Amino acid sequence: MKVIDALRALWTDHTDQGRHGAISRLVDAAWAGMWLCRVGCALCAIGIALRIGTIAASFPASIGDVFSWESVGYGYNDAAGISRIEVYLVKDKRAGFVPDASYLLFEADGSMPLASDLARATSLAFGAAVLAVGARFFRRVGSSGRPFERPRARELSAIGLLAIAAAVVPNVVGLAVSTWATNAYLM
Repeated sequence: MKVIDALRALWTDHTDQGRHGAISRLVDAAWAGMWLCRVGCALCAIGIALRIGTIAASFPASIGDVFSWESVGYGYNDAAGISRIEVYLVKDKRAGFVPDASYLLFEADGSMPLASDLARATSLAFGAAVLAVGARFFRRVGSSGRPFERPRARELSAIGLLAIAAAVVPNVVGLAVSTWATNAYLM
């Protein structure tokens, strides 16, 4: 509410006293924004750690060993009569599918769990970066008391570029991992 009141005061009260009051309300709101961004950044860091832990735990052996295994596809027909194939990496093709000695590379719908997990981790990393730069922005607004300086505009520009990259880069990571796995194990 302080931000809305401050902006309303900036547009309606053109006196120096009104402007000073509006800017002081913006500065007060900046401190709250800084703490919200810090908490969000910490939550993103926890999410990244959990996501990476989940990825590492999904491998039945070391990552290098799993990717040296051979790929095996298991097909079936679903209720609609559509043929589906799941692709696993297995240590020994003769042993067949053993749950603790295989890794699901491609699901029956064609998705790749590793690619989507890495894309989510990348998205969280960019979210943490946006929030970290946002916390720095708000801290500088709060400490300087001047929200409309040129350096603040540059920081907002950096936040915008990070937000755009956050929308693009995770998809590129997922596509790169999927393409690599398709070329390495399905071709």
